Amino acid sequence: MAELTQRKVGPSPVDSPRASESGKNALPNDVRVTEFDTRPVCASEPPRRYVQLGDQLLPTGHGRARNAAGCLTLSGFSRELQEMFLPAGYPDSVSEDYLAFQFWDTMQAMCSYLRGVLATQSVLQSVGVGDDKATPLAAALQWVLRDGSGMIGGLTFAYLVGPKFDVNVKRWRLFADVINDVGLTLDMVAPYFPTLVTEVLCVSSVCKTMCGVAAGATRSSLMTHFAKKDNMADCAAKEGSQETAVKLFGLIFGMYFANAVNSSPQAVWVAFLVLTLVHVYANYHAVSCLCIPTINCVRGLILVKRFLNSTSNTGKEVDLTQGPRYSIRSVNQEEPIFREPLLPITSNLVMGSELHQAVPSSQDLDRLMHIYEDEAYLLTVVDDRVHVMFQVEAKPKDELRAFFQAVLVFQALASVPTPAGSPPSLSSNAHKQLQTPPPPPKMLNLYPPATHSAWNGSPPAYPPGTDSTVDEIFKATAGAGTKEKELNKALGGKTATQRGFIAKRYQELHKQSLRDLVDEEASGHYEFLLKLLASPLPEAEAGILRKATKGLGTKEDLIYPVVVGRTNAEINILKKTYYDTYGEDLGSVLDSDLHGDYKKVVLASLQASIVPYDANVHNAAKVEADVEKLYKTGRGKMGTDEEGFVSVLVASPPEHLRTVAAAYEKKYNESLVKAAAHEFTGDSEKAVLFLIRMITEPLDLLAELFENAMKGFGTDENALSSAVVRYHIVLRDIKPVYKKNFKKELRERIAEEVSGDYGELLLSVFDARD
Repeated sequence: MAELTQRKVGPSPVDSPRASESGKNALPNDVRVTEFDTRPVCASEPPRRYVQLGDQLLPTGHGRARNAAGCLTLSGFSRELQEMFLPAGYPDSVSEDYLAFQFWDTMQAMCSYLRGVLATQSVLQSVGVGDDKATPLAAALQWVLRDGSGMIGGLTFAYLVGPKFDVNVKRWRLFADVINDVGLTLDMVAPYFPTLVTEVLCVSSVCKTMCGVAAGATRSSLMTHFAKKDNMADCAAKEGSQETAVKLFGLIFGMYFANAVNSSPQAVWVAFLVLTLVHVYANYHAVSCLCIPTINCVRGLILVKRFLNSTSNTGKEVDLTQGPRYSIRSVNQEEPIFREPLLPITSNLVMGSELHQAVPSSQDLDRLMHIYEDEAYLLTVVDDRVHVMFQVEAKPKDELRAFFQAVLVFQALASVPTPAGSPPSLSSNAHKQLQTPPPPPKMLNLYPPATHSAWNGSPPAYPPGTDSTVDEIFKATAGAGTKEKELNKALGGKTATQRGFIAKRYQELHKQSLRDLVDEEASGHYEFLLKLLASPLPEAEAGILRKATKGLGTKEDLIYPVVVGRTNAEINILKKTYYDTYGEDLGSVLDSDLHGDYKKVVLASLQASIVPYDANVHNAAKVEADVEKLYKTGRGKMGTDEEGFVSVLVASPPEHLRTVAAAYEKKYNESLVKAAAHEFTGDSEKAVLFLIRMITEPLDLLAELFENAMKGFGTDENALSSAVVRYHIVLRDIKPVYKKNFKKELRERIAEEVSGDYGELLLSVFDARD
């Protein structure tokens, strides 16, 4: 029954004698009759008829015999015409613009056929039909050249513009018919140039072939648009039926038409030009009535323009699903056919550029990859053009997002004034902004926002999924043996914020520290990594400091990366966490365990407070004063005043210290890092250099820290684990710097050095996005 056409007849009496009321299959007087008919209305056999009783359809032999006489009625005839020329289920099975387009398309097709009759007459005359001097061989050669040039032109045209057909179906559909008009006009004028007949006909053939390529390509897109019920084949078949009917009518009427206008050359040209005007008019209206529901460059610009005007005028959010301004019909009606709006943008905006065309250098590519790390596209400006490149996995929403940004970037860059007397150049402005280094980051903040909220007394707001993760961890560690795969899945792939919440929630639900739990379940490098992950980051760092200061000897290399170069807020959180966890003051512990210049550097970092940057305070005079103090307490003094030297470093905000470092190098022809390396030695030198670089070039420093953990013979797994966990929140900034400095992706480098359950867990943590 799925293949049958249902005809609704509605309530009607069954036209048969009423069954006996006492019979079991008695039918009521009035029932709903439904016909399922695979035959035309004028078929000789009657359609099948069913009686609907409740939810059942019961077949019945009762029905009205319908024969060819049904075709003679007006309603029957119109129904048969609809079945012959319109898709099944019309109008519900096609888009709303289908009938209007087909009407104008039929009109232009008729004009084309009639003009084709006139043009064919001229072509035959030009190749010598009726001329005694013309030879069949010459005519055949002309025909071969004509067809051959058309084939070559069609191949070339499809090669050059093939990818552009889907971008603007309306314009290319109109182009197909206009270029066909050019070809027919050349056919008409060919007899007037007897010495150039072959060349004119060859060009005409190329034009007609271009029409065929463009019309065929756009027809596929239009059939996809018209077909609402996955009935594209039916729509295409009925399109062919309509064309056949037009050609049949044109064949009959064309003979009388040609004979009527053939009285004089002037009449022929008048008829040809009138039909050409009607043809262009019909084609323009045909493409104008289309309501394409997809977004191309032109329709996208219209939407962006309307959106920006709405938001700029009201200052409120705009619901794109409400109101006629963003409707499919409204946008399509504004879309121009012959010209593009905002031509400078559309001609200078390239969606889907190739990488070698859009990115001038590998350095620019590194910066772009960093900027668009979380996007599925890259955007840049080269030679006055905005280029957008997409990743393979980019989705339509990524394309729309990229297009919107590209329009905004173009408008913003184009508005940048250029120097007087020089021509405006978008590329110069864009390159200047692209090549200008970004402002250096302020002090890196390694603790997630949730840590600072807890420090300020806010109660934890556990995100969804926290309890289920806690349950997975409990099941993975319950019973004999630890299920490492399940434990990796539960803790790996979590952000620093999520891990902090998981640790707190586990303590609440199971009355046991998650850190103590993993201490019982694992060992070695895997245990060290699990401990880092099983605690909020401040607790993990407090654990690192505890391990460095307890036991045999003090491990200085573990202390200064945690304490030196931190913000005031982080230092305060770290000291409180250490006291809450171990019941001791961190400053007192370090004071008793450390010695010499190293102790001065670490305690100064722990106890001094960085002064917030103030342009009125940290002015040129302050810069000069600090430069002098650093020189006089270091290179300009016999011996080094370590406390005086370090006091400038630990109290200076990043913006100020960077200026001081630049001024120091300019004045004394020596970098501040090199000066510090000359004045300090051993662990104190490492700590001071770490302090300076953590403030002046933190990302380069951390990239080196990762590399140092992996280079040489054997990998320092604990140092690598600490780096991944502690600097996880800024990994996205470290990765492009590492690639630039060491010519390799950081993740690939780590994957080469780790293996087993430890490696699997470390890489899953690395891949988690904060």
